[in-house]
Amino acid sequence: MTAPSAAVAAPSARPRDPWLDNARTALIVLVVLGHALALVDTAWAVDAKRWIYTFHMPAFVLVSGYFSRSFVGRPRQLGQLVVGVLVPYLVFTLILAVEAAVVSDHSVRWNVITPPFALWYLLALVLWRLVTPLLGVLRGSVVICIAVGLLSPLDTGLGSELSLARVLGFLPYFAIGLALRPQHLALLRTRIARAAGAVVLAATFAFFLLTSPRLKNEWLYMRKPYDGFTDPGLTAVATRGALLVLALVMTASVLAVCSSRQGPLTVVGRNSLGVYVLHVAILFPLFAAGWSVAGEKAGGAVVLAAVALALVLGSTPVERATRWLVKPPVDRLLLKPSTRAPE
Repeated sequence: MTAPSAAVAAPSARPRDPWLDNARTALIVLVVLGHALALVDTAWAVDAKRWIYTFHMPAFVLVSGYFSRSFVGRPRQLGQLVVGVLVPYLVFTLILAVEAAVVSDHSVRWNVITPPFALWYLLALVLWRLVTPLLGVLRGSVVICIAVGLLSPLDTGLGSELSLARVLGFLPYFAIGLALRPQHLALLRTRIARAAGAVVLAATFAFFLLTSPRLKNEWLYMRKPYDGFTDPGLTAVATRGALLVLALVMTASVLAVCSSRQGPLTVVGRNSLGVYVLHVAILFPLFAAGWSVAGEKAGGAVVLAAVALALVLGSTPVERATRWLVKPPVDRLLLKPSTRAPE
């Protein structure tokens, strides 16, 4: 839901691991592709998007949790959370509000309480980071968070304010990421794991394309309570539980197939915050205007354009050119000297 600069990677002195940056590259490309596929009006695009949404945000959130392990709420960490995540969230909610006003010809309506489009992830990341110290002192925090994720949609009052439904729905993945240690992830960095991961991803992709499972997208978006589904009771809880297991298996698979070597695309993972917020600002007007395409050739062009967009936005030249917007230099304006990152 990011450059693993200040946004997804918690402040840490650890050296960067190309494997995890490569994983973030794969995930941010899937994020952009998933949004772009929503603009393609063909059956295969619907199925491919559903396959992506089954695991791409759970994986993104899990990786975010893993990189939040060192977050204990120190003043400097809180300061970087403000300027690295909260400020970009406020900036881009305003940008989307302006875009919406231009497209629909109405006045600017800036609502920071209900995140527009895909910006919910930044607000959720702020909230998850703030509860990280609490999760660190709780026994069985993963089990508790899974229970919260499965049972919270039973509350019919759960709404879109603060993206609370998504914050709680994706919380299990963040908690699992927090609980992971390098030795756990090392299990995925073997030839056997890579082969198994490739098989799982190929098999699930083929299943989604060939069977077109009748799975409502709302199950994957996690933005509404269960009362919006046919059976809001135990069946709904069991369905979300099954999807959680599937998402974890697919997350492990996509991590396993990623390369451990530094490559030309590794930098995209490092700059994924910029890719995330910039692609939102680029695609949002198309959604607001109701734009879509149909046909195989047009759909294929959208796929290629989405992948290219993600890679270009994550490139070093674009990161340098847009740094002022993605992470505005407001440290001195907002933060006390003791809470700023070392210059």
